[in-house]
Amino acid sequence: MPNFTITQRTPLFKAANIASERLGIADADTEIEGEKKDGNAFIKTRIDKVSVEEGFISVLAVEEKPSLPQPISDDRVGVFIALVTRMARDLKTDRDYMLAAAYARTRNLQALGSDPGPIGPFQLTAKEWADAITGGPARGRP
Repeated sequence: MPNFTITQRTPLFKAANIASERLGIADADTEIEGEKKDGNAFIKTRIDKVSVEEGFISVLAVEEKPSLPQPISDDRVGVFIALVTRMARDLKTDRDYMLAAAYARTRNLQALGSDPGPIGPFQLTAKEWADAITGGPARGRP
């Protein structure tokens, strides 16, 4: 089940409808687990600090937390290669080296790691990633 972080104080509704009864108010930065309902407009969840009942939070008041990377399936390898090719072209670096590093470090894209260790196809730690985006080659890039 996906994990979310509430981004603003928001009501926990009894039903997937903003006009339904409110079970209470959930605070910003509360982490919840739930599943999208009603055409993905609401998250069905239970927040013990707010109510003993399950309720619904608007998806407009949450952001989904990233999940750990899953192995890249055979039918998605072409997409991964295309992304690496585009990135290598944009950064003027060696695409073949990047692909070889990703394949070698992840047992052919099947072992993408887990937190807190190295993670993803290029097996970067959180510190290496933070260093790259704050003062390194990825600084200022979208």
